[in-house]
Amino acid sequence: MQNLENKDEVKVHKLTINGGKTKLGEAENIQVEIFAGQVISIVGPTGSGKSRLLADIECLAQEDTPTKRQILIDGEILDDEARFNLEGKLVAQLSQNMNFIMDITVEDF
Repeated sequence: MQNLENKDEVKVHKLTINGGKTKLGEAENIQVEIFAGQVISIVGPTGSGKSRLLADIECLAQEDTPTKRQILIDGEILDDEARFNLEGKLVAQLSQNMNFIMDITVEDF
């Protein structure tokens, strides 16, 4: 982690999600902009596309995923070298099933 902190950082100020197609092939006529520092929540019923949206963002989709969405970084399309370079990228996704069982007392915890 320290190595990542010492490298020249690429700062992202804005992520733009250009809509693609729904499961039924209908156009998603939407553009969403997420700015650095914002906290957002993605909610919806099972099968509504929450995980697919996160996957599109993670791979910086360029109309080449099942949804045909496009992800822009600071309003720009990344070239393939920047898009597929894993250097310094930290991506995390929480599972939809978060069942934690602890077999200890509150005091022990």
